[in-house]
Amino acid sequence: VKLWKRGTPLESAKLIYEGAMTDVWARPMAIDQGKKRVLLISRGIDFFNTEDFVIDIKTGTTKKIPKPTDAELEGYFADQFLYSIKSPWNIGGVTYGSGDVVGLKDSVAGKEVGAQDIRKIFAPTPNQSVTSIAVNKSKIILSVLE
Repeated sequence: VKLWKRGTPLESAKLIYEGAMTDVWARPMAIDQGKKRVLLISRGIDFFNTEDFVIDIKTGTTKKIPKPTDAELEGYFADQFLYSIKSPWNIGGVTYGSGDVVGLKDSVAGKEVGAQDIRKIFAPTPNQSVTSIAVNKSKIILSVLE
């Protein structure tokens, strides 16, 4: 993934991320939330595990989001990355279970994550599962089956 500025030669684009030969993808993403735009790179380690990186456009560097590789990015809302948890994740004595939806502060990119950086958005009962997650300007919308 290269960072290119309009009006400059493509050859001058700065390499900011290069995936491994074994990766299934390395792709840039842009998430718009109100007036804020967050630029990310997603690395597909395999079809079930990913690493996500925030792009700092000013420095042309990336910062890894500290999350389990099987947690799935669902969106961005109120300065938090929204992830669905696939397998138990223990942080600072707090365990987030399979099926939980959590908000991870965007300020933790490139740092160690602590329990204070995570907010549980939804925890399904044993009879529930989240089928989809959407975000608008003011709400997180979950579709839940019971």
